[in-house]
Amino acid sequence: MNTQRLQHIDIKPSARFRATWTLGIALLATSCAEEVLDPEDTVTVSGEALTQSTDANAFQGQSTSAMASLGWRAVEVPGMPERSVWMASSSGAVACADGYVCFYQHGNLGGEAMSLQGSLAIGNLALVECRNCANGVWNDQMSSWVNFSGQRYCWWSDAYEGGEVFPMGDGAIQNALPRENDRASSLGPC
Repeated sequence: MNTQRLQHIDIKPSARFRATWTLGIALLATSCAEEVLDPEDTVTVSGEALTQSTDANAFQGQSTSAMASLGWRAVEVPGMPERSVWMASSSGAVACADGYVCFYQHGNLGGEAMSLQGSLAIGNLALVECRNCANGVWNDQMSSWVNFSGQRYCWWSDAYEGGEVFPMGDGAIQNALPRENDRASSLGPC
């Protein structure tokens, strides 16, 4: 991965924020999460610790350190490729990286978080451990989500893409509606 050290950068927010910067920008995104940025505004960041990634795959399952710097830890899920599913525990929102779709246990991107590398599917969320979830697994636990996978994703109310289907547009960040809350049992591209 090619990187360059930055002393000062100006960011023009796009229609959707993508996690294409390492920790320094992720922290900025977290601190600005409650502010609404106009696409015409410019955000200025200064500091020694900012590193710009020029590797397009840095957040697409290729860089363990990049995901770890955003607060994620890789987990093993039966039948899934290594480093394709990540978990995080947080009292605040954990940034969902570019190339991933993320589920959050609570509304407003709170509680436990699960991140799945784009283009992959999890047929049964009961196979994915969730440390602080009531039932110990991700089945029927999702209350908000982010889709930065680069494609349309769906979640289903039953395992293996069964039951009712709920589309998640690329670039969308959303709280589950009351009738959708804690019903997700499978997840994948659709």
